[in-house]
Amino acid sequence: PEDKLAFAFDMFDDDGSGFLERDELIKILKANPKFADVNEEDLDLRASELLVSVGLQQHQAVSRDDFDEMAKRNPDLLVPAFEIVSSMETRMMKELGPTRQRDMAAPKRGRG
Repeated sequence: PEDKLAFAFDMFDDDGSGFLERDELIKILKANPKFADVNEEDLDLRASELLVSVGLQQHQAVSRDDFDEMAKRNPDLLVPAFEIVSSMETRMMKELGPTRQRDMAAPKRGRG
């Protein structure tokens, strides 16, 4: 789950600042089918609620730690991002084939 959270954070951090600004947080909401028919005003209100839920002010940027906490408190928030990661993992494993998958799963041994 931690690697999926990191991927989701990076995926929505459009400017690569290491923080999610309010507009990037709203993009997360828009990507979620649960909010597909929600108007901009309500999305903005939901973004405020998410920020307050982790102790941030309405216009503060979200750090990676804040994002992790936000995801724990609101597990349905990141459903689309997790689906993308799972889809990518599945596709990658199919492309690698069974032999390469076994190689990747085998424990690494130190040189003695």
